[in-house]
Order: sequence, then C-alpha cells, then structure tokens
Amino acid sequence: VWVCDLVNEQWVKRPTPIVSVNASTYFERGLTALAVLDDNGIIVSYALEEDEYNNEIGANSRLTVNRVSRFPINVSNNTSQSEVILLEVPSIAGNHQGLALVEKNGYVFVSIGDGAGGVYLQQAVEDGLIDQANADVFSLMRPQTLNNNPFGKIMRIDAIDGSAFTDNPFYEGDGDNWNSKIWHIGLRNTFDMCLDLDGNIILGEVGAGDREEISIGSTTTGGMNFGWGLYEGFNFVGFTSIVNPFTGEIYSLDQPTDFSISSELSERLYTHKLPSLDYGHNGNEITRLPSFTNGEVTPIVDSNGIEGNSVTGGTVIVGDGFGEQFNGAYIFSDFTRGWLNIALKGTGESYFSSVINFADDNTFDSPVDITQGFDGEIYVVNLFGDIDVITYEDTLSVGTIGEGTKGRGYHNYNNWLEIKEPVNIYNLSGQLVRNIKESGYLDISKGVYLAVDSNRNTIKIVK
Repeated sequence: VWVCDLVNEQWVKRPTPIVSVNASTYFERGLTALAVLDDNGIIVSYALEEDEYNNEIGANSRLTVNRVSRFPINVSNNTSQSEVILLEVPSIAGNHQGLALVEKNGYVFVSIGDGAGGVYLQQAVEDGLIDQANADVFSLMRPQTLNNNPFGKIMRIDAIDGSAFTDNPFYEGDGDNWNSKIWHIGLRNTFDMCLDLDGNIILGEVGAGDREEISIGSTTTGGMNFGWGLYEGFNFVGFTSIVNPFTGEIYSLDQPTDFSISSELSERLYTHKLPSLDYGHNGNEITRLPSFTNGEVTPIVDSNGIEGNSVTGGTVIVGDGFGEQFNGAYIFSDFTRGWLNIALKGTGESYFSSVINFADDNTFDSPVDITQGFDGEIYVVNLFGDIDVITYEDTLSVGTIGEGTKGRGYHNYNNWLEIKEPVNIYNLSGQLVRNIKESGYLDISKGVYLAVDSNRNTIKIVK
C-alpha cells in the first residue's frame, strides 16, 4: 500500500510502501480491498502467500487463508505498526475469493466468496480450518448454509479487533465462530462493494454463466438472502431437490411479492432479496430492473441493453460535479468488456430508474476498481497499472463561445451548436439523445446537454 502526495498538481508516489503484505498472486488471489479508518490506520483484505501459509501449517498444496487485517499507520513518517488480524477464512480454490470490504462507523462489512469448486477443501479439513460436515456441503449450496459455513456470505465485524457484534443476526455463544459474524447470505463472488448516500451497501456480484447483478444490502438490518445457489440474477438456477444436511430440508427460497423488507429474520432469510439490476452474458445484451405485477416478480427490460462476463462494480457519484441528475447515481463497469454504465437513482420503490451508457466496450483495460476522489473526480483502476480519470473539463456557455472555440470543435450559430468531434450527447435526465460520430449540429434551444468525448471528458453545454 503506497501513499501519494499532491505536488504541483501532480500525484507523486512515495519511494517505499507504508504497508506491505505477503500476498498470493495465484489466479484471483491478491490484495483485493482497502479501507481507511479516521484514527486507527487502514484495513486490507488479501490472500496469504501459499508458501507462508504452508510454513505455518505444514501443508503442501495451494491451500491458504484469506485475511482481513488492520494496520495502524503514521502517514507523516510513512510507517505502520504490526498487523492486527481481524478475520481469517480458508481460501479453498484459486477463484471466487470475494474479499470486498467497506467500513461504516466502526463496522467492517466483508464479502466471502463461495469457494467455487473447493479443490482444496479436504486439505482445509486436515489442517483444521473447517469441519468435514461443512466440506461435504454441495458446492452451490454453501452460500445457503449457515452452521458455521463462511462461504458465500457477508460478514460484519469490529474494525479494531475483528470481534462479532452481539446484534448480528446469527450471533451465538461467545461470538467466536463464523455464524456470529455472518450478516447476509446467498452470494457467489461479490467482487466489489461501496456505500450509497444513505449508507446501504451496493454489491457487484459476479455471476456464473447467465447474469451479472448489482444488489443492495442493508447495513442496519441483517439476514438478507441474495439467492445464489438457487437464483442467478432474477433467474431460477434449477435445483429443486438438494437437501440441507444440517436441517434435513430441501434448499428453497420464496420469491418476494413487493419491494418491502420483512422485519422478521426468518422471513428475510428465506425470501430472495432481488437484485436491483442484472445484465446478460456472452453477447446477450439485456438489462433488467425489478418490478411486480399482482404480487409476481416481473422484471422490466431497460432500453440500454448491457452484456459482459464479470461485473467489476463501481461507486456512487457524490455531489453535483457531474450534473445534479448524477448525484447518487451508480457508475460501474465489467472486467471483461471495459465499458462504463451509469445506473440512475430511482424516485419510486425501485432502487434504479434507468441505465445509460457512458463509455463503450474496451474503453478501459480490465477495470478492477472505480472510486471517487476527494477532488470529486472519478478514478478507474485498470488491472495492468493504468489509472484513468473522468472529470468535468469545464462548463461551456454557448452564448459566449464565438469563434474562439474552434480548437475545441464547438462553434455557435444562434440556436445551433456545430460539434466537430465524436461525442455522446445526454440530456439532464441522463438519457442519450445523440451520438455524433464525427461531426454534427445540436439544437441547444431545447435545454442543457452533456457532451462526453472518447477520452471521457465531459462538457456541460448551456444556452
């Protein structure tokens, strides 16, 4: 983890990191998330390097542990104190780690992936990391299984010492077990999480072969079930006869009849928490938002069809720097496609109202994180080292641009604006109204527009 200083309007990375961890880089493992605490350092999640784990335990495989740790730091002198391990969960496969995290008021929410095929499960049993009964659970049903099964869950732990909170929904005994730390269940591989303006968690949940999804999780009401193992997006996966070995009952979930969230834990736990958005795989361009007709789930198909294979997740735009209509909107991407889309916040019961395309396929190179800086700009982190920035370039007043703007490619002719560069034109409702491929004219008598060019520079055009 590196600290960068702002020097003459340029970010300069310090010569040595403030925190170093011995992280595995096998498959999807690595240092996956970071949260900054006001007075108590930083929290990082990572997969411990296999050799270090093997030296500690004496095993001989790619089995390791996923860790969430706190490091007290001193930014002024670029030093950190000893690692405080908050949580350890066995990494039973090279993929599906999860390990996204957010911190809110001393609560740390951590996603734990479902462990995929669990190829190192038996080694984990032999090393005492998990019991045989949980290792024998059908892989797709780990997220639907409590009984101290940590996989496919969101944990809620204390930011200082990693302890479980007594008001967690499945707290038991002295709290020194996984059940006590579980907050939500039913997840496959939550790659990214962020907080919205109301303090809810927005989850980027990577799908299997059919749907990617964006879901909303409460930070104040636990025990939500996001459906994986039984549902992918809005779609039923198809397993109808798999028995939970701990209860003797068939795994099943009720579908909700409206947008309300029950006050009863037993009802939340066995009711599918619908995604707030899902989109298609492998060329299937479709975006759906939740809706109900006479108590039945009937998703609405959005006019902006999206397709991809691995939702990166994103961040909530805070403030009016990108236009008032984007305050509270969710900007997100897909690792395999490199586009950007913006889901606009709904005004009714549905969390999102619509989705607009902001940047086309392959605009970014394997994006893995999106965040908003304190400067209000949006930063896109790409896997292979580049960090791109999205910013308002300026506000362009059509009434005063005259001939002096020829270099920018914008020329005013009364109520018509000639644009001589490829841009997407949006109205202030966030709807795409024009795609100018090389040049064209825009009737600016009808209102205010946003012009977004191929470099993601955004100009507000006003009369």
